[in-house]
Amino acid sequence: MSQTLKIYHYDETFIQLSGERHLIMELSEHFTFDVPGAEHQFQFKQKLWDGKIRLLNYFNQTIYKGLLLDIVKWCTDNSYSYEIDPEMFLQDESDPSLAVTQKFIEKLPPLLFQPYDFQLNSVHHLMNNPRAVLISPTSSGKSFIIFLMILWHLKNHPQSKILLCVPNIGLVNQMEKEFSDYCPKLNIKSMIHKIYDGKEKYNKKAPIFISTWQSVYKMPKRYFSQFTYVMIDETHQASAESLKGILEKCDNIKYRHGFTGTLQETEANKYVIRGLLGPATRFVTTKDLMDRGIISKLSVYCHVLRYPEHDRKSATKFKYQDEVDFIVHHDKRNEFIAKLAASTKDSRNTLILTDYHNKKKHIQLIAEKIKKFNPEKKIFIVTGNVDADERERIRQETEKGENIIIIATFGTFSTGINIKNLQYIIFATNSKSMIKLLQSIGRGLRLDGKDNVVKVFDIVDDFSYNRKVNYLAKHFFERIKIYTSEKFSYRITNINM
Repeated sequence: MSQTLKIYHYDETFIQLSGERHLIMELSEHFTFDVPGAEHQFQFKQKLWDGKIRLLNYFNQTIYKGLLLDIVKWCTDNSYSYEIDPEMFLQDESDPSLAVTQKFIEKLPPLLFQPYDFQLNSVHHLMNNPRAVLISPTSSGKSFIIFLMILWHLKNHPQSKILLCVPNIGLVNQMEKEFSDYCPKLNIKSMIHKIYDGKEKYNKKAPIFISTWQSVYKMPKRYFSQFTYVMIDETHQASAESLKGILEKCDNIKYRHGFTGTLQETEANKYVIRGLLGPATRFVTTKDLMDRGIISKLSVYCHVLRYPEHDRKSATKFKYQDEVDFIVHHDKRNEFIAKLAASTKDSRNTLILTDYHNKKKHIQLIAEKIKKFNPEKKIFIVTGNVDADERERIRQETEKGENIIIIATFGTFSTGINIKNLQYIIFATNSKSMIKLLQSIGRGLRLDGKDNVVKVFDIVDDFSYNRKVNYLAKHFFERIKIYTSEKFSYRITNINM
């Protein structure tokens, strides 16, 4: 029986495997993962799906190209031999020195500012690796790196088209504005075609397409054949079916880069991202940026709300969603958050984030109470119902103004949106997700020209009774691990409700 696995080039998204049936079955099992929360999904409950994700297609024996080294390691660990199609190693990339990368940047039209060392190293790495994911913390100039990579690709591939995918409308407009600011003499706006909310998908003249994922993921494979370079911003969401659909259709695109502040916690998502885009590399951390004075200092204040005994006793029967329903309607809790926001300095701005808007009216409840405690505060509400132009207007007004409070859903303002004049962030609801937490904190890390300090208020709901610890308190323990691992300064205060 042959113990050799043969690996062939299939396209720019997949490789194809050949070998004895038992080899393929074992490898398929190795790349099969449980999907967190699958037991709550309709298909699982109806026994239409077993709750697993399988990265190896057993029928045509294909798997994501970026997992080649993982497959080689699996063969080595299991004492199987392997043969790799020589075509897999055909590369036309040069390997320029860092000096060549510096020279490329020096020859560009005058830039608003020169790149930091870690930005230069990031660009150099991406230039020399057609498939790669860059882990770049919030406020480390990720969009500047993307901008430089776009110019590099257009210089080396003059007739090419580039697709930059972002998670929301606000980021489409923000990218265009920031690109224009980076190099005012370039008139890059004339080179950009924006796609969102039913906008035209095609443009024969523009070499740069900036699109939300939702706007193009249903487009046929032939649509993506016009591009030679695909860039995925906020890659940590790459496990979404819409994004997988985009990258799997980009089977002719050799150059593909991802950008994110942090990667998904689950093994399955890490393999999906590496398989579709490439290995992840980091050149700087949030703590490094703080120590160098590039971003604001951060202090986290954890306010643990200790509820009365009758509430804690009742909560012993709560499921997770029951706890959430309880807190968003709790009058004293909403009053506490409102007083906290209303008491912030008049010259400072605040962002309040919550998961809940429509059914529970959480945002409206908090807004009304803030007005009651401090009528001088200017309040903006941002939800999915607020259009892109209005969100951008609010962002710009907040950057220029004072005494402003934005109350927003996590979905609209926790990822990517940059406001250089935020001093306070309040989490009106919370989770244990590392990505959600770090992305949300990142909204306030831009230097504001004032104290350059952002205060984050983590509201913790403790219903613990006897030895039973409630879900929301357990989530807080996970957030403490994140604060510790990221070396954030935090303080815990207990407050009796």
